[in-house]
Amino acid sequence: MNLLYSKQMDEAQEKPYYGKEIDSDQEQELIQIILSKYRLEPVTDELRKKITCELQEAKAAGKISIPYQVVMRKSPSPYHRSYIEILLDTKL
Repeated sequence: MNLLYSKQMDEAQEKPYYGKEIDSDQEQELIQIILSKYRLEPVTDELRKKITCELQEAKAAGKISIPYQVVMRKSPSPYHRSYIEILLDTKL
């Protein structure tokens, strides 16, 4: 299984979101840790739901405040691997 993480904002820019500073580097590291737990599992909708649930728990605990989206990319080709990708908000 191949898990990817996409950061869609400039590394040098830190902007306030709803009047609160977001430490995007720390939050990205937490997201990477969560994804690494599941890297050996096959890519299924059930896996996407597990990752989404764990990210929602981290968000409810206040560990993640950056908006994100969990996307499953399935490849019909046997030559390309399916993967789960976390997209972060680009407007931060």
